[in-house]
Amino acid sequence: SPGQFDGFGSFCETENKKNFFFVFVTIFKNYKRVALVWLDEYKQLIYAVNPDIKRLNGGDVSDRLQLRKNLNCSSFKDYLKRFQLKNFPFNHRYIGTISTSNHRCLDSMMGPFLTWTVYITLG
Repeated sequence: SPGQFDGFGSFCETENKKNFFFVFVTIFKNYKRVALVWLDEYKQLIYAVNPDIKRLNGGDVSDRLQLRKNLNCSSFKDYLKRFQLKNFPFNHRYIGTISTSNHRCLDSMMGPFLTWTVYITLG
């Protein structure tokens, strides 16, 4: 029954779930810290792709921000321009998932390439 210890296997399963969750929270917290220190206005892109990162507390990054200032680091936008990252969404308007109204994947299933018309609806 739920909540009862029924052997070593269930203990391991519970520990693995806890470890799995802990690993993802740690990774997302580090993404948050990177966004806060280095991505400037582009941190909103990370938050748009994964809103859970925005909700996490990244901790105190003041020493990292001071290091960035002391090293006279350029902005993230300058970095993108310097390395000519052509596929980066400089002037992004919309970010998110595209799906059908019944939440099916928009996949060609290895068939011919199809052109889709996308309409933006607000609400």
